[in-house]
Amino acid sequence: MLIAFIASRFSRSLRSSGFARFTSYVGTGSVALGCTALILSFAILHGYEEQIETTAAAFTSHIEVHPIPGAPKRIDASSWNVGGIKSIDTMVIREALARTKRGVEGAVINGVNAVPASVKASVASVQGDGCAVGHELARLLALKVGDTVVIFASEQSYATSQSNPLPLIFTLVVRDIFQSGMMTVDATNIICNINTLRDKLRIDRADFSMIRIMMDYVEMVPRAVQQINDKVRPFGYTITYQERYAAIWQWIDLQRKPIPIVLGLITLVAVFTVMSAVLITVVEKIRSIAILRVLGMSAFRIVMVIMVRGLRIGVIGGVIGSALSYAFCFVQHNYKIIKLDGAVYYVDALPVSLDLWPFIVVPLFSIMLCLVASTAPMVIALRVQPSQALRFA
Repeated sequence: MLIAFIASRFSRSLRSSGFARFTSYVGTGSVALGCTALILSFAILHGYEEQIETTAAAFTSHIEVHPIPGAPKRIDASSWNVGGIKSIDTMVIREALARTKRGVEGAVINGVNAVPASVKASVASVQGDGCAVGHELARLLALKVGDTVVIFASEQSYATSQSNPLPLIFTLVVRDIFQSGMMTVDATNIICNINTLRDKLRIDRADFSMIRIMMDYVEMVPRAVQQINDKVRPFGYTITYQERYAAIWQWIDLQRKPIPIVLGLITLVAVFTVMSAVLITVVEKIRSIAILRVLGMSAFRIVMVIMVRGLRIGVIGGVIGSALSYAFCFVQHNYKIIKLDGAVYYVDALPVSLDLWPFIVVPLFSIMLCLVASTAPMVIALRVQPSQALRFA
C-alpha cells in the first residue's frame, strides 16, 4: 500500500511538469502504437489463413482425387478405409463459356451432389436445370435470379482428348447467386447438379472429374494423402487445398518474413521511449527519492515505486492498443470497410481474425518490456547519494 501510495503521489505531482507529462503521454502512445501494429499484423495474417482454410478448402475440398486421362481402371472410393474422412463426394467439372445479352465470360461449371460448405445456396437451387452463380460472374453478365444463361462447352470428355471436339450448347436457369468470400471463386464458378451436367455434356453417369474428400480435422490431411495415394496410383493423383492455392500460402509466408524486423524496430522505439519517461520521473523526483532514502526506505521499495511508473505506462498503453486493434478488427470483420482488389489479393475485403490470443498476449508482452525498460532508471536511482541529491536538487 505504501509503494502504491507514493507512486500515485509521484504521478500527481508530475502532472504539474509539462515536460514530464508530455514524455509520459509519448511513452504511453508508443506502447499503444506498438501493440496496435503487432496485433493487427497477427490478425490480418491469421485472417488470411482462416479465409483460405474455411473458404478455399470448403469450396473445393481438403483433398482432391483426380483420375488420370485415359486410365484403364476407374477409381472406386467406396472401398477406401482411411480414418478421419468426414465426407466423400464426386464432381464433374468443365470449363466453358457463359453467354447472356450482356456478353460472354469464361466460366467453370461444377456438377455436384452436395453444395459446398462455403456456398450459401440451397440444395434446391441446383436441382434440375437450376444453377447457382458466383456473385462477381453474375455482375459481369448482369444476371439475376430467374435469368437463363447459355453455356458453350466442348463435347470433349474431361478424361479423354480429341483433336476436333464438337461444341455443346445448353441453358441453365439461375436459381441463386452465391458469395464464397474468394474473388477467384466468385468470378468464375457456376454450380449445378452433377447428373444434370452429365446429361448436358453427354457423358456416362459413372464419369467424374474429381472426388472431393473432407476430413474431420485439417491436421489429418498429410497422413490421409499418403494412404489415398497408395490406393489410387497409378490411375489417379491427389491435390490438397494447400497445393491448389499454393500461391496464396507463399504470399502469406512472404509477408511473415519482414514482420519481425519491422515490429522489432517499433518495439525497440517503444522501449526507449518508456525508458526516457521513467528516467525523467527519476530526475524530476530525485530530491523526493533522496528524502525517502534518508527516512530509511529500503532500496527494494524505491525500486518498486519507480517500477510502478513504468508498469502504469505499459498497462495503459497496452490496454489502449488492444482496444483500438479489437475495435478495428470488429468493424472490418462485420462491415468490411477496407476493400481489396480480388484479382491481386484473392479476396475482395481485408480479412481479419477475431481470435483473442493476440489481444491478450501482446499487451502482456508490452508490459513486460516496460518493466525491463524501467531497469536502467532504477539503477540510476539507487546509485544516487542522498547527500548529493539534497545539496544540488
